[in-house]
Amino acid sequence: MKKKKLVILTVLAALAAMILFGCGGAKAADFTSKSGITVTATDKWQQLNTAEELSELYTNAVDSEMVDLALKNSTSYFTIETADCTADVADLKDVVAFLKTQLADVDEETIYAQLENEYGAEIVDLYKKLVNATDEEFDKIYQDLSNEDWYATLEESAPNYEFVGEEAITLLGKESTLSEYKYTNDDGVLLHHYEAVILKDGILYTLNSWSDDDNFDKNKEVLKTLITNAKYTE
Repeated sequence: MKKKKLVILTVLAALAAMILFGCGGAKAADFTSKSGITVTATDKWQQLNTAEELSELYTNAVDSEMVDLALKNSTSYFTIETADCTADVADLKDVVAFLKTQLADVDEETIYAQLENEYGAEIVDLYKKLVNATDEEFDKIYQDLSNEDWYATLEESAPNYEFVGEEAITLLGKESTLSEYKYTNDDGVLLHHYEAVILKDGILYTLNSWSDDDNFDKNKEVLKTLITNAKYTE
């Protein structure tokens, strides 16, 4: 039985390698971000560092300090971006703390009815979750809010935006959501993305992998694996 299990594990490892590295003789290559996140790709991928190189990925000027890691190969791209959300997170926690004090003195139904009249049912549902959230649940809710805000921006401004779907994943040890979407960029190219975020110590990390839509299907497992297999440098 042990021998058979070992054979199965070996086969699974070989399949995983085929997905990530393909069958064209590419060798594994590790790339480590400025914040210490390591991504395993192949030596067919190239790391982008200079402002000129990063301009290939960003239409507008970008703060290179926010780009934690950027990679490309002949058809695809991968980035890790960071955003300091410390103040935003602190403000939201202050609001939740104030709401908790109000709930201790005033009838819950009355407070939530007032909030719903002013802000709508979605905000009320959000605050109900936040009031009872653990620290880990708070981070996940904040991540979801960040996603919703980004997708609303794309829906409003990106031509041919289409949200394809999402799935729950564990990313860098935290609960996250892997989202898939498409939109047409300023050059008229239909891009197809995978994206996931985590909030850690007030910093929002966004891992994003994509290619043009024509090349997405043949690259999708690699693009997904770049995100889901990311790990902290040991």
